[in-house]
Amino acid sequence: RIEVLEFVSLSSMIILRFFKRVLLHFYRFYYYVYYLRVKFFKLGSRVFLIKCPFVDLRIRLWRVLGNIVGEDVHVNYNITLMMSDKLKHNLIIGDRVAFGPHSILIMESSPNDSRLATNMNTKKYCKTAPIKIGDDTWIGANCVIHPGVTIGKNCIIGAMSNVTKDVPDNSMGWGNPFQIVKRLHLE
Repeated sequence: RIEVLEFVSLSSMIILRFFKRVLLHFYRFYYYVYYLRVKFFKLGSRVFLIKCPFVDLRIRLWRVLGNIVGEDVHVNYNITLMMSDKLKHNLIIGDRVAFGPHSILIMESSPNDSRLATNMNTKKYCKTAPIKIGDDTWIGANCVIHPGVTIGKNCIIGAMSNVTKDVPDNSMGWGNPFQIVKRLHLE
């Protein structure tokens, strides 16, 4: 009888471990979504705002959305992606890029379903293009980056900048509109 009871307790332990794993996964999901307030907003068909306290999870969500994200990228909180359905890759980010909080990356600018979208005078201002950011670039807080902008390698974009044109490699600048203030000489 003692051997049978040990066998029963062993099988029940295996079942309990299985249910413990299932409950742990459910609890982690519950913990992420409700307790830590992980929020993944889809505003309209193209605007994404990801609020998540974990940098690795934010980067995974960006990759799931179809963006190319390099290694060792730091994505800060409250970054808004205004993506396009027309592009295969909306955002191409190099290695070791750091984003400050509250930045806005616009890959498609259009007035949506307004009559302005069909008007020939205003249609020329609607633009859809990917944003490309080179390796070792630092983008400060509250920056706005417009469609089709390419930011080169080793660049520093100052806080609250409005980047409407391409930025060459090894540049530092800030402002609205963005202006290059200094060329960086890196070894």
